[in-house]
Amino acid sequence: MADNQTPPEAQEKLTRLEVISVFSTVGLTIALMIFAGISGSRYSPGNAQWGLYLAATVGALGGLTHEIA
Repeated sequence: MADNQTPPEAQEKLTRLEVISVFSTVGLTIALMIFAGISGSRYSPGNAQWGLYLAATVGALGGLTHEIA
């Protein structure tokens, strides 16, 4: 075994808070994707309110992508 590899029995498991964080991030991402789809389908140039919703949800998804990366 190479020096830079950790044996499987020595790897640490995720804490309860880390697991909650992962699931909440995935849930928030799915909810934002759904809302972005709804906003995109209802947007029209005469209805700027849905454009604002679309911009906010796409911006939030971009922020989540940045944090994950």
